[in-house]
Amino acid sequence: MGKYKQYIQEQDDKTWRMIQDMCLESETVEEVLQSCDEQMTNGKMYLPTGYSWNEFEDDVRELWQE
Repeated sequence: MGKYKQYIQEQDDKTWRMIQDMCLESETVEEVLQSCDEQMTNGKMYLPTGYSWNEFEDDVRELWQE
């Protein structure tokens, strides 16, 4: 795997780990999504590769329910 592709995969994995932590710490899924939006706006988190916001939101909601 190329270094850049590996870097992108690592960033995606980091994003999902952060979201899992947020799910454990938050009372509602809306709180998680708001936090994701703020962190993405501030450049602290990135939308995973290949996702639109709507797809991302759906997957976060699924993760929340697990």
